[in-house]
Amino acid sequence: PALAWCNLPDGLNEFLNKGWHEYTGLSEEQSHGWGWQTAFHPDDLPPLMEKWVKMLTSGEPDEIEARLRRHDGVYRWFLIRAQPFRDEAGRILRWYGTSTDIDDRKHAEQKLRRSESFLTEGQRLSRTGSFSWRVETDEITWSEEVYRIFQIEQGTPVTLELIGSRVHPEDQAKFNDMIERARKAVSDFEYEHRLLMPDTSVKYLHLIAHGFRDNEGRLEYIGAIQDVTESKVAEEALNR
Repeated sequence: PALAWCNLPDGLNEFLNKGWHEYTGLSEEQSHGWGWQTAFHPDDLPPLMEKWVKMLTSGEPDEIEARLRRHDGVYRWFLIRAQPFRDEAGRILRWYGTSTDIDDRKHAEQKLRRSESFLTEGQRLSRTGSFSWRVETDEITWSEEVYRIFQIEQGTPVTLELIGSRVHPEDQAKFNDMIERARKAVSDFEYEHRLLMPDTSVKYLHLIAHGFRDNEGRLEYIGAIQDVTESKVAEEALNR
């Protein structure tokens, strides 16, 4: 289904397949030479041409994404790839390329990024992060907000030892007991504990997790951690 084409060493178009002409509605005369440029979105043409000139100069294959106008005026995203064809002496004789419709994928990616953005902002505002824990391998995955709560650089590999290093000494036994209980059997658990931060400040966390076994019978927990420090401090002040 790709639109295929062939260009001369200086970049001028020599051939475009039937798919190109049917998709764009442009004739051979309208497309050849530099005429094919009229089919691309005005905002995408400058970076497209910049990349194309670099390829012509370097002689190296490359790819770029750009919007291409359909015969009915609708623009869709395409992945454009080009490869030089050389003779035995290494001289470029032609450039061969394809343009593949990726519009559905692009929209899906945009929708996913928007969804992730909503989730990240929601977690930030509610001070709630999510996590997963594969018990068999102790593989732990944190959301961005959990890294922020623990004040650990995002991307740092998460281990039980790393988590334990932040747990308040007085709550360490409670933390270890929770880990052991979770390892022994599938269960849901909920508990609160404190963190002792590097600056000696204390954070109160509320954790809730759901245990299940995957298709291969391996135990995993999915859960959420909320920073409830403000409400705890207010509650203690009220009690006093």
